[in-house]
Amino acid sequence: MRHNLDDKCLRLIIAIALVLDIWAIWWGLPNTAEWDADSSVPMTTLRGALNLFSFGWFGQHQPLQPALIALLCVPLFAYVYLTGGIDPSHVQRTYPWGLRDPEWVLSAVILVGRLLSVFSHLLLIWAMYQIGLRLRGRVTALAAAVLGALYYPFVYYAHAGNPDMLYMGLLAVAVLACFAFLEKPSARSISWLAFWAALSTSVKFQALPFFAGMAPVVLWVLFADRRGSDPPGPVRARRGLGLSGLGLLIFVATFAVANNWILNFDSSIEWIANKKRGAEGSKETRAEWARLADSIYAADPMLKLGFAEGTWVCVSEGFSLPVLGLAALGLVLLAGAQPIKAAALVGPSIAYGAFYWYVNAAFDRYLFPLVVPLLLMAALGAEWLWQLSCRSRGGRLIVTVSGIAVAVFLLARVVALDYVLLNGSRQQAERWFADRPQYRGSTAIVYQNLDDAPRLRGLVRLVSLGPDSYFADKKNETDPKRHFRRPPVPDEVKSLEYLLSLDPEFVVLFPTDRPDNEVDYLLRTHPGKYRVVASFGGPTRLVRRTFAANPKLQIWQRARAMDADG
Repeated sequence: MRHNLDDKCLRLIIAIALVLDIWAIWWGLPNTAEWDADSSVPMTTLRGALNLFSFGWFGQHQPLQPALIALLCVPLFAYVYLTGGIDPSHVQRTYPWGLRDPEWVLSAVILVGRLLSVFSHLLLIWAMYQIGLRLRGRVTALAAAVLGALYYPFVYYAHAGNPDMLYMGLLAVAVLACFAFLEKPSARSISWLAFWAALSTSVKFQALPFFAGMAPVVLWVLFADRRGSDPPGPVRARRGLGLSGLGLLIFVATFAVANNWILNFDSSIEWIANKKRGAEGSKETRAEWARLADSIYAADPMLKLGFAEGTWVCVSEGFSLPVLGLAALGLVLLAGAQPIKAAALVGPSIAYGAFYWYVNAAFDRYLFPLVVPLLLMAALGAEWLWQLSCRSRGGRLIVTVSGIAVAVFLLARVVALDYVLLNGSRQQAERWFADRPQYRGSTAIVYQNLDDAPRLRGLVRLVSLGPDSYFADKKNETDPKRHFRRPPVPDEVKSLEYLLSLDPEFVVLFPTDRPDNEVDYLLRTHPGKYRVVASFGGPTRLVRRTFAANPKLQIWQRARAMDADG
């Protein structure tokens, strides 16, 4: 009876998570592009599918996730083809791919990618429940499932078509397989551990440091741990070598198949080289941004204080301080009671933390491999408090009320996030322009990608200048205006009197009468030249980090009295 009750609780948790994940699943749609960064839909998926994810093709991440999305989209494109929605004579590897009505088809592809992320989030919740059972018991399991369901960065990325939730779902299953191996080392258990670890790493390569930190624990169990029945000496050594070799073989074989090394090995090597070039360029770009902003990085671009501050904001905001406190308590308890399992969580966390520190970029999704161990330890701490409270009626009441309060707070943040997804700054800007017919037919310049802009089709014509020349001539340059040099501005937009800026780093729509002025430079050097006429987005009371859903967006109007100064 107890088992059935707990199973019903798990099903209820998964049902609630499903509702929260699909509530705002259509945010930003219909559209021909995904607003979230690094999304695999629709561009990467369709370009990869047209190249069969082979013959030199590579994208932002490995091909497994977009290939799965493409496979799930086969019925969609079969229907589009059979109903005449594709012109075979005009199919190309660029937009609109021969689609007669691309917006609804691409919106459907985006939706399929998001639904795969939803499934991955539910898989993660199930895996955390199973790990909780192996850590201590059903209270830990249910607490872990609740925390996994209500960790709001997970909920956000369940609404996006990028690979983060898929590789995290597979990572959680790999941790579960690791615990099964720790309890009973065998060919079967190490094979499943290697298989799931390879799949997770094949979705997103940054999972590799996490599993590299898990490897020493596996080797310890195979060669040094004396709890098993195997005798020490040559027999144990041969068995350990055999099992470790089997695990390595399965990991490499699975990784090779998932990354299509048979037909695409050269591009896999090129992908690694491209990532290395991107990392080096990213460091230079961040250092340049910091120098221009006169930040603490100006003295030393490798200084980690700004990174540490950003990391703390991500951690404290994502987890909430009570959950972090429970995680610290759970770590102490686990280390004392089950040191091997504690090492299986702490070792990968340390290894990944070192990698994250080296990368030096404080983003919520970069922290994801640390989230599963933290939430599991927090669940363990929650069960210990519950067992302690059962000794007295008053203590049980205090812990129960406190637990409900934390759960309600976490749920409120997820609900607030879903609301923001449907009513973000870009949607508000779209409604603002729609309510003002005087803007119809006007033109604005877009910095960065048109895909990141509000959907102003039929209202405002957008022209992209692109970011390629943003840091042109930055070396040995003393004139700050040169750091914002632009290609020539089209004649039809030189007379625009409105400016729309979107933070952070997504898009800037701006008018200018001088092609070498960027919006930041204009606002910094001419504080009276523009005034804000509308402002949207930014952090909310419950959700401070709204990702790409609700960046701060401001609409500025040129002050005519200041024109003579220009």
